[in-house]
Amino acid sequence: MNHFYSMVERDPTLMQMMKREAMTVFAPTNRAFQSFTGNMNVLYHVLPEWVPLDRLDYRLETLANRAVVYITRRKIPIESQYEVFVNNAQILDLRAANHSYRSETNKQQALYIIGDVLLSVPTFGETERLGGSSGDGVVAHRISTWDLLVHSESSFFGTFRLGPLRKQVTQQQQEHLYRGQGFHTFFLPVEQSYKPRSSLTRLDRVGLEGHVIPDRVLFTACAPYNEPLQTLAFGENVKITISFVSYGTGRDARVYVMSRTALPNARLASGTVIAQIVKANLPVSNGVVHLINRPLVVVDNKIAQALQEDEDGIFSKFYDLIADYGPDFFAALQTGSGPKTLLVPDKAAVSRIQESKYLNDRKKMMEVFRMHLIQESLPIDRIRRSSTGVIGHYATAAPNMFVYFDLQQNQQSHESIVTVEGGGVNATVLLPDITTVDGYIHVIDRVLGLPHMNVREKLETDPMLNLSYELGMLNRFNEQLNKTTRRYTFFVPRDQAWVNWFTKRTSRRLDVFLQHPDKVRSVMERHLIIADRVFRMSELKSMSPESLILPTSTNSAPLRLRVRLEDRRFFIKWKEGGNWISVFRHDIECTNGIIHVLDEPLMLDTDIPEATSSAAGGLISTRSILIIVGCTSGAPAWLLLLALARCISTIWQ
Repeated sequence: MNHFYSMVERDPTLMQMMKREAMTVFAPTNRAFQSFTGNMNVLYHVLPEWVPLDRLDYRLETLANRAVVYITRRKIPIESQYEVFVNNAQILDLRAANHSYRSETNKQQALYIIGDVLLSVPTFGETERLGGSSGDGVVAHRISTWDLLVHSESSFFGTFRLGPLRKQVTQQQQEHLYRGQGFHTFFLPVEQSYKPRSSLTRLDRVGLEGHVIPDRVLFTACAPYNEPLQTLAFGENVKITISFVSYGTGRDARVYVMSRTALPNARLASGTVIAQIVKANLPVSNGVVHLINRPLVVVDNKIAQALQEDEDGIFSKFYDLIADYGPDFFAALQTGSGPKTLLVPDKAAVSRIQESKYLNDRKKMMEVFRMHLIQESLPIDRIRRSSTGVIGHYATAAPNMFVYFDLQQNQQSHESIVTVEGGGVNATVLLPDITTVDGYIHVIDRVLGLPHMNVREKLETDPMLNLSYELGMLNRFNEQLNKTTRRYTFFVPRDQAWVNWFTKRTSRRLDVFLQHPDKVRSVMERHLIIADRVFRMSELKSMSPESLILPTSTNSAPLRLRVRLEDRRFFIKWKEGGNWISVFRHDIECTNGIIHVLDEPLMLDTDIPEATSSAAGGLISTRSILIIVGCTSGAPAWLLLLALARCISTIWQ
């Protein structure tokens, strides 16, 4: 606290008060000053009375012209303790904070060590006076949110301009929103001198109310994140909420706010708008102000504009990647008509692929960019509905390429999260439903189509390939899939495909199959093409039937296939099988191969000995297993089959 004490010493009057009077001091650590770039107001860190920890109230007046500080108590998850904040600064070491001090005149004093310097708003011409009164005894003016708008040309705001917002507020006769008493959280959209925004003129009364959270003073360090908070515009005719969202770590850490509008009026569109807080935590007499880089509520950008204007924001690295490696894609994004949805990898995701070997392959990168574009409007609620109990798949702008959405449960929060898989890469949706004039943007945590797993790793982690992975583990079949000296094309039946196959055949049982590891391996080998190249489905489709004889392992016969394309979906027929099999997902790229997911295994009845009472070894039939599952637990059938497979594996070991 040496730095803070040295600043106190520069004010002789304050030093005398500290020696003689009751007071409370919020003292920033030396480290806090290292990251603070503004002008510090020492008086704003001092209360003119002794306030012990248990009496730190919601709103307290300081020596800085009676400017107020706000106290927030936040419960620590799981524990029964609280964190205490003064504005945006946390009080450190609450045990030490309970210690009481005495002045030379035996008056009680309190000292709280805080982790940040308290940012204060200038008085715009008023002189700071101890005691908060002017010479004639009149209480000095305290700065409200409206005063910030009135003094919007002050150097305090730098290049941020509040004048256009003030003009719109005046035109809509809504000055009372910012002048009034109370304790609110205000989000003020700014312009910069080189980037005017016409969307400010679309903020009517409801739009302006949608920028105010009433009766809560929320600083960014202690705000509730990812929680919809009601704004003043929340009633029967329109419902606007705002959520705080944090993104990035360290130097890249940013705080955003997202507005969500339901039941829109004629001037406002339904949907979600995101804005970055560019100047945060400005305490005023009626709450706290955050300056944001664009208006909330108003949907005024197309997808291409949103990418282009997001300088140093969440979209910026993906936009730079497109500009460097796929400018034609951006041109198509600008000129294309009709609704669309763009999956935008965040900055961290793009950083991870900077050394990718694919970056210099313009054709491949164009395919990657197109894989992120869906030519229809897809809000996250629609994705959730279509993915309940099934994998929702949607065609992308890349020819014959799909993305697959699924619902997973976060292991820590137990909340439902949306994942998307494309080109062998599985990503999580971080920020959904950013609404544009022509569709939606969903921010994801991976670049689709640029693989980072080998075939074995993908088989192990893909939620719909569990049973194929377990069958491969029974006889060490999977071990080869780690190798990088060969290229694999693997036709993998999904879990439901195995279940359906055994369910339809009363005389063929999974438990009997598992008792013959040589036959399990033989069936798995039939699905695996080993060569010096991979085979995409489009390539297999273009090959002549005579050339569709694909090499499997040295111990297995070649795989003879026919391929057709119907309604953007591929089907295969193998020589020994009589029916066409749907390719549920295709071209799942891996670092050493490619996977095509099948709706039916390449399997014949003769691959498994016919079940007899003796062969069963006391185990119940597959059909019985499915009946038990359906009647008792309600769990997916393949889970019990998987447990059975693991049980057999344990017995063999």
